[in-house]
Amino acid sequence: VFHEKVQTSRAWLRTVSCVSPMALLLFGGEMQVLHDAGEVLVDGWLRARAPAQTAVLCKQLRALLDGELQRRIEAGRGGEEQRQAGGKDARADDVMATVAKVLADDITK
Repeated sequence: VFHEKVQTSRAWLRTVSCVSPMALLLFGGEMQVLHDAGEVLVDGWLRARAPAQTAVLCKQLRALLDGELQRRIEAGRGGEEQRQAGGKDARADDVMATVAKVLADDITK
């Protein structure tokens, strides 16, 4: 991930951080699955190799994660009011636990 791209005689990236491939798929730009090529196109320019089935599952997990994050933002304070008002949302907890496990597994490889 980079913060700034500068073009001089060559292209240079500034303020660069390494991220795992899974973090990029879950939190990067728009994801397009290129089934025939066995690749994922992130943000319209970054290509990553991934079997089509894996890429589709990542895209589905990302949609669930985006929905849960949006719900928590709208609820305020990370969804605390909803938890106090009505109890636990098992599906949301499963989504967040799955994301955490996938990211942890990706780092250990």
